[in-house]
Amino acid sequence: MNSLILAVAAIAAAAPPGGASGGGWRTEMVEGRCAVAGALGGAGAKAVLQRLPGNPAAGLTLSGPGWPARWSRVVLQPSGRALNPLRQGAGAGGAVVEHWSEEATFLKDLAASEAIVLERSGKAPLRLALTGPADAVAALEACEDARLHEWSGDPAALRGLRAAPQPRQPIPLYVKADDYPPEALRSGASGTVTMLLGIGADGRVASCKTVVSSSHAAIDAKSCDILSRRARFTPARDAAGIPVAAPYVTRLGWRLGGAAQP
Repeated sequence: MNSLILAVAAIAAAAPPGGASGGGWRTEMVEGRCAVAGALGGAGAKAVLQRLPGNPAAGLTLSGPGWPARWSRVVLQPSGRALNPLRQGAGAGGAVVEHWSEEATFLKDLAASEAIVLERSGKAPLRLALTGPADAVAALEACEDARLHEWSGDPAALRGLRAAPQPRQPIPLYVKADDYPPEALRSGASGTVTMLLGIGADGRVASCKTVVSSSHAAIDAKSCDILSRRARFTPARDAAGIPVAAPYVTRLGWRLGGAAQP
C-alpha cells in the first residue's frame, strides 16, 4: 500500500489540529503536499483532498470504518463524473479509496458536487453527502499558493495556463540503476527531495531548485543533476495555446536499491 495513502488516511482518521477552513475542512501538510481533510456524511467516513504545490495532479482519498476492501465505481453527484482509475486498500481509518487526476475539471466538478457515491456489484450504493466542497478546493488552492510563494513560484501564472508542463515519461524512469549517489550509498542514506523545475518553452529543464530537502546534500544534488540533464517535457501552453516557460514541482524518493517517486 502506498505510504501516502496511509498517511492521508491517518490524518482523516485522527483529525489532528491544523488550519481550519469553511465547511469543517482542515488544512495540513503531508510529505510536502497540501492536504485538506474533512468528514463526509455517513458513519465516520472521511475525505482528504491533496496536491503537491506546482504539480497539476490532485488526489482524493476516501476512507471509512467497516467499508469493504473493494469498490467497483466512485461517482460524483450530480455531475455523474466517475473517478477512475482507483487505488484501494486498508488504512488507519478503515478501507481506503484513492483517485488522482491531472484534469483541471476534476477540482471544478468536485467543488460543485453534492455527494460522492460508492458502488459495488450486487450491493446498494453508499451515498456520502458533501459539506462545503467548494471550501475544500479553495483551501487546497490557498495552501498551494502560500507554499509556491515560499518556494518563489508564481501560482497566478500557473492558473493562467491552458496546459501545465508534462513529463514525457514518469519522472522515476529518468533515474538509472547505478545513479544512487556514492556518498549516500556508503552511509546507507535515503530520503525524498522536492524540486521546483523551470521548464522552458522547448520542454527542457532550464533550472532546478530544491524546495524540500531529503536531508542529504548528495541526494538533493544528484536529483537536480539527473532531471536537468535527462528530463524532457511537453511544454506548458498559455491561454492562446502557445508554448511558454513554466514551473513544475516534482518529488523523487531515493531508497537503497533504486529511486522511485512516491
